[in-house]
Amino acid sequence: MAPQPTNAQGLVHFMNDDIGHFIAGFTAGEGCFSLHFGTHTVCPKNQNVTVNFQIGLRSDDAEILHTIRAVLACGRVVKPRVYNTTEAKSLYVVSQVKDLALIIVPFFRKYPLRAKKAKDFEVWAMAVELLWEIQQRELRPSGNPRGRTRWLPKDREIIKSMTQEIIDGRKFKFK
Repeated sequence: MAPQPTNAQGLVHFMNDDIGHFIAGFTAGEGCFSLHFGTHTVCPKNQNVTVNFQIGLRSDDAEILHTIRAVLACGRVVKPRVYNTTEAKSLYVVSQVKDLALIIVPFFRKYPLRAKKAKDFEVWAMAVELLWEIQQRELRPSGNPRGRTRWLPKDREIIKSMTQEIIDGRKFKFK
């Protein structure tokens, strides 16, 4: 196995190419780059953004997910409740923006996807990079007497349009 890096940004540099290409190919078939922009149900003025990377498999294949988690050194493997099915499922999920920006995005830039999911990834990666940039900003007054924000007025519109672009790109197109 490749030597372990000392920081998250060095991970892709030390990655064994065979393992990297295996994970990229596996993700093309079983992975998902998720970006959701929505309105808070209790307070409609509040809008939230969720972003994550996940790979889902049947639970009897969970060992593969644990291996991927160990190689990428971020995220977690969970067994969500699944209704209306007899098969248990396991998910490898990375949802921390820092891990997505510093590990997952550089990983898939070095080991690119070769299928339609590559387009999803590129839009999703731009959203992750914007969210990471937002997290690095200084807090500033939000206009709300109790709140401060790192978000600029245009940020939400950019994320909203990226979310729609991913949704539109996933629609099946007849030729």
